[in-house]
Amino acid sequence: MGILGLWDVIGDGEIIHIADYAAQHFEKHKRPLRIAVDEACWRFTNLTPEQVQKIRDGEPAANPIEKTILWRILRLMKLNVQLLFVHDGPSKPWKKGRCGGGLLDKEIVKLLHQLLDHLKVPYHQAPGEAEAECAALEQRGIVDAVWADDGDAFMFGCQTLIKQHKVDGKRVHDHIRVYHADSILREHDLDQDSFVLFAMLAGGDYNPQGLKGCGPKTAQKAARREYGVAGKIREAHTQPQRHLPTWRQALHLTLRLCGSNTEVPPDFPALKALGNYLNPNVSAPEKLDDLRKLRQGWDRKIDQTKLRVILRDRFNMWTRGFIKHIAPVYLARALARATPEQRAENLQYGVQLKRTRKPKDGDEAKSEVKITFNPIPAVEIDLSQQPPEEDWSLWTDKDGTPYDPIQNVEAEIPQCFLDHGLPEGGVAPAPAPARRKRKSDATEPTESSSKKPRSESALDVGPSASASPITPTKRGLQKEKGDNPATKRPRKVTRKDKDANALPEIPPSPPRQGFKLPRSLPLPPAPSPPRLPSSSQTPMPPLQRTVFQATRTTPASSAESSFVSPARATVSAAPTEPMSTSPEKDSGAGLVPGETIAASTLRELRAGSSLLAKPAERQAVSIPESPLQTRPNPPVPVPEVIDLT
Repeated sequence: MGILGLWDVIGDGEIIHIADYAAQHFEKHKRPLRIAVDEACWRFTNLTPEQVQKIRDGEPAANPIEKTILWRILRLMKLNVQLLFVHDGPSKPWKKGRCGGGLLDKEIVKLLHQLLDHLKVPYHQAPGEAEAECAALEQRGIVDAVWADDGDAFMFGCQTLIKQHKVDGKRVHDHIRVYHADSILREHDLDQDSFVLFAMLAGGDYNPQGLKGCGPKTAQKAARREYGVAGKIREAHTQPQRHLPTWRQALHLTLRLCGSNTEVPPDFPALKALGNYLNPNVSAPEKLDDLRKLRQGWDRKIDQTKLRVILRDRFNMWTRGFIKHIAPVYLARALARATPEQRAENLQYGVQLKRTRKPKDGDEAKSEVKITFNPIPAVEIDLSQQPPEEDWSLWTDKDGTPYDPIQNVEAEIPQCFLDHGLPEGGVAPAPAPARRKRKSDATEPTESSSKKPRSESALDVGPSASASPITPTKRGLQKEKGDNPATKRPRKVTRKDKDANALPEIPPSPPRQGFKLPRSLPLPPAPSPPRLPSSSQTPMPPLQRTVFQATRTTPASSAESSFVSPARATVSAAPTEPMSTSPEKDSGAGLVPGETIAASTLRELRAGSSLLAKPAERQAVSIPESPLQTRPNPPVPVPEVIDLT
């Protein structure tokens, strides 16, 4: 319980990661952080009775309370923190109407004491309240802080208090709250006597009711040093007949100044409870300076063979867990307590930084770094032989490789330990990240592949396309020639790519069709020339390929204009080369030079005949009349040549 409503008044204190707090202390004092732990707060606040029973239902031989304490001890030992456990003694005062005295039940703490003995963690039994004994140890300079969950330690003179940080009743892993007495005095004007008056007014372990009608906020205001009531409470307890009535009147006026109408009864305060707060039962200073468990010092050699047995038999920790948790403890000690001459010896651990991701804010310690190191120098047990109680073949690493007890171990350690215990450049840098193998490397088609890539088959439009090394894809991205889309999954196009780097979409090219000349309509065959008598037959001149061109006739007079239609044209011809007389091969057969034909017919001839000459080669020339021509040609006027193409 502690002091009712105290944490609501003084707040959360300094919320910090335990590793950062230990590192700050080491950098400032160059020695380990030492904490006196109230064993009861670790025993009864880590697990609820329901959680303990649930664990034992699954494993009757389990020791969940002691195992939870074991994990916390190992975590702090890796940070070079030295612990001193303090247990309640037989002279502990009554609490909440129950008898708090009596002999300590040794069976409850028997297993914990065995564990502490093997870990060489000292423990001490107080004559009365453990929190008061912890505060006395801090006042004597034996420890640096007190770990307790109640605020009673402030009444006993504690200067630095540590408690577990919780949010909505749940513990926040590796985070603590640190309260300093000088900060509370500066911010809230409360000292040691103020906390005693606070507990008497609001209620505490020794007087649960407190002053009727007075809440924590009123108690906090009345207990401020500025009113002077808290400073005179010791005189009132020492000489109640002389000073107590005057003190009650001063308290009554102080409550009125704080806005409370609470009346102070004549039997307030309870002198027995007040005496337990002001004068707790603690060990004498000379005994605190000569604790039996500290006579050999804080650092005592651990027997790893015996420790390995108890961890395996009572806490189910096998060789793999033993090396994982014990080896970092020895590494932290070797680094943090090394002299300048011993730094070179620590190179045998082969410390190397481990590449990690950037931690989220508040999740990990700022002072810690992840490393890998060689555990052989830290482990004194024989790792060459497998003990008969274990089967190492059942353990595999993440990648499936068999377990090797001498492989490097991963751990987290404060950076200040590495700087202190290793020479400059003694830490190997983190290895470079492994290059990821692209899927295209595995799906690259070989030269012997019989399948043709889609970029060459589906979008091939001719020789120029097959020679191009890059082919546009459907979304406008470029794909290297040779990628097989049947086996390679295309990269997903993000919105950023579309906005910044994406090319405009290119529609697929239609298949190119070969050029084909339209078939021309056959013209009627030309009239065959009359046969001449054999006696007068003369050799026929070779036929010439003819180029036809339309000319517009300019009539000499209006009379002549009636014989020429605007829709007709006069044909003139120019001999070029011998031509075939076959009408299927010569679409111009049957036309007579100088003949007037329809302009549409001439356009059809030009569109369909492959024998037409280029416009630059066309000439309007007159053809001499053939002696075989039977009908006379009309007079041909001087034409004005107009190209109708």
